[in-house]
Amino acid sequence: ADVLPSGVTYHSSAATQGSYDNSTCIWTVGTIPPGDTETLTLRARVSIPTSGHSYVNTASVHSLAETDPVSGNDSNSASITVIGNPDMTVTKVDALYADNDGDGVPSPGDVLHYTVTINNSGDAAGTCVTFADPINDPNLTLVVGSVSTTHGTVTSGNGSGDTVVGINLGVITAGVTSSITYCATVALPVPAYVSQVSNQGTVSGNNFSSLVTDDPDSGPTDDATVTPITAAPIVEVYKTDWLHTDANGDGQPSPGDTLAYTITIYSTGNENTDSNLTYADPLNDPNLSLDYGSVWTSQGTVNSGNHVGDTTISVGTGTVVGINGIVTITYRISIKHPLQAPNPQVVNQGLVTTGNHANEPSDDPDIGDDDDQTVTPIYSPPLILLTKSGYPSSVPATWRIYYTIRITNTATFLLTNVIVTDTLPAGTYFFSADEWATGAYTLSTVTWQLGTMPIGQRRTLHLVVDTHTTTRGIVTNTVDATATGFRLPATASDTTLVTKRPVPTATPTTSPTATPTCTPTATPTNTPTPTPSPSATPTATATPFGPQVTGSIAVYAWDDLNADGTADSGEPPLAGAFVQVYIPEPPAATGVHPLGTPIASCTTDATGICLFTDLAPGGYIVTIASPGGYSPTTESRFQVTVVVGEVSTVHFGATAQNRCFLPIIICHQDEAPFPLPLFLYFR
Repeated sequence: ADVLPSGVTYHSSAATQGSYDNSTCIWTVGTIPPGDTETLTLRARVSIPTSGHSYVNTASVHSLAETDPVSGNDSNSASITVIGNPDMTVTKVDALYADNDGDGVPSPGDVLHYTVTINNSGDAAGTCVTFADPINDPNLTLVVGSVSTTHGTVTSGNGSGDTVVGINLGVITAGVTSSITYCATVALPVPAYVSQVSNQGTVSGNNFSSLVTDDPDSGPTDDATVTPITAAPIVEVYKTDWLHTDANGDGQPSPGDTLAYTITIYSTGNENTDSNLTYADPLNDPNLSLDYGSVWTSQGTVNSGNHVGDTTISVGTGTVVGINGIVTITYRISIKHPLQAPNPQVVNQGLVTTGNHANEPSDDPDIGDDDDQTVTPIYSPPLILLTKSGYPSSVPATWRIYYTIRITNTATFLLTNVIVTDTLPAGTYFFSADEWATGAYTLSTVTWQLGTMPIGQRRTLHLVVDTHTTTRGIVTNTVDATATGFRLPATASDTTLVTKRPVPTATPTTSPTATPTCTPTATPTNTPTPTPSPSATPTATATPFGPQVTGSIAVYAWDDLNADGTADSGEPPLAGAFVQVYIPEPPAATGVHPLGTPIASCTTDATGICLFTDLAPGGYIVTIASPGGYSPTTESRFQVTVVVGEVSTVHFGATAQNRCFLPIIICHQDEAPFPLPLFLYFR
């Protein structure tokens, strides 16, 4: 029989002969021949493992068919002492301790809190237990003074200059758990493409194998504690301009001057840019050209811009660190002279590219919008110089106003599609304008299409407008000029004061009667009968008003003997032609002026002349009726412009209705006959 001691439970058995009944603890061996040995092996489990406790197991002969002559060896005992082992486990978890950027997630610059838990689940104490964490992630730094432990003492981590964690835990008895805590700061900024930090410590002892910490939040065992971090680079590029060389000394950027650009690249994110950051400027404004050799950078290499023939700029800066990283680039640009395109400004913008950030255009900090181009106004003479003058400066209603418009190409390039437009103000209407330029004329708008104008070309345009009888006050007439590429037109204006005008009355006058003369008394003779001289040329005089600033209209009528419409030598004046002068009404839609009201009339005498004086400057219509029996050989209605101090003339021809013309052929001896421009005419 072999009864197991208390604290031990049966597991299994094996016998060389017979069988063992674990319920009765009896091994039935059977017959054992002399000299034989039979063996029973029992396997048992210690129910309460207590290190150092001894268990005594005794086996004895239970029954025997024969009498054992030596009964003193029928039983025997064996003692077993339990030797225990520690069973150590260690975990490490992380948590956000200080959210310095306030984004709610671990980020560069934040503080992480680590908790290390060491548990002895074995049946023996762990001896000479130590913990070490080298904090070997380059983006983590131990917070000195943050290390604490529930067992043992801190050997490293709380002293000035400490960079690793060290704990001497001593003995950790079975069933005991120890806790260690400490903090580490995430680097700010982190290198490009860093998205996590990793950390792992080690537990060592004399009676167990060394263990590495395990992150219980992840699947694999014995894995490092990994903390994802939210990091990104932020790149801002600013571009400012200043006048480097003022070639013409006007203190303003002008054609031929040199500009200097300063580009400042700021890296303000919590992640560095990668090493491939590049700044490029294509200089695509046609009015700018690079001063090669002027490119300078505070960091990196100038790839393009400092060699003969370079027209663009490229600078490789390499990595720009985050938070406070700054790179400065400068270069010079010349403003072309003459300008290559009609633009009152030059525009420039560079671009930064890097692998871990979206492309970033340069921004002009002087303008409110983000990522806007750097715009430099160019000060140069106006590209179109436009002037306008009107005469006279003050007129009564119905007087005519004469405008002179001058346009000059003061640009440094050819102007194309030049258009001059004059929109007539209220109270005026179109009378006449230059016809040499292709244009369009309406009652209210005059347009000249001048086409191209070479550099420096000046053109003069004339415009005449009439004023309405009811027009009063200041009349302002503005003219605009445009050309291809101009955003705003050039303008010029002139003002005229229009006052009320009384209607003049025509007053025909006659010359005084000739004074009779007598012969001397010394020689008596009969005194001739006094005869009156012919009447003086009838004239129609306009009643003067206001300042005496007037002009005249002279009408000459002649007998057009050969009916050719031209006053030839020898053709006599024509008496009896009836002349009337009108102030025209505004033109109808057809452009024809209605006659309006006649202001004077006259019939030509033997001189063929009618003279109308003291007429206000402006437009008039003159009509002439032929004498009885005559037909006109010229126009009989004339538009006449009266100018101050001048006489405007009208020529009118008429020929007798019953006049017959026969050519005369003159022959010379031995010569062929040929016609001469001689005519005989008969009444």
